[in-house]
Amino acid sequence: MATTKKEAVKEAVETAEQVAAVEAKPAEKAAKKPAAKKAAAKKETVKKAVAAKKETVKKAVSAKKETVKKAVADKKAAPKAAAKKDAVVVEFEGKQVDLEALVAAAKADYKAATGKRTAKSVTVYVVSKDAKVYYVADGTQGEVEL
Repeated sequence: MATTKKEAVKEAVETAEQVAAVEAKPAEKAAKKPAAKKAAAKKETVKKAVAAKKETVKKAVSAKKETVKKAVADKKAAPKAAAKKDAVVVEFEGKQVDLEALVAAAKADYKAATGKRTAKSVTVYVVSKDAKVYYVADGTQGEVEL
């Protein structure tokens, strides 16, 4: 049911063109008939039908506009949910180290050492007494200072 504003306007224009066509056809037929009473009666009937059709068109257009407005409002009102991110921080010997930062440093060192863009798998080992991070990335070993 998600229609755009342009589609709603196109539908309204098409319906209005149909109404105009309905108005024109009976008027032409009425002009051709010699009986003035029959023509007047048909004109009244056509006018009533056209008026009813116009009301229906107006209601449909306003309903479409409301739907479009609601869709636009929903898009604006729905704030993008902030991605929740868990963090693991290790504290030792007075230092705080984020584990994600260690993995990122290991990947950067791997990239510098091998020239490859990314590693498929990275295993990180933290040795606090050496103040180093040892890693194995795709079978390649390396180390990074904390």
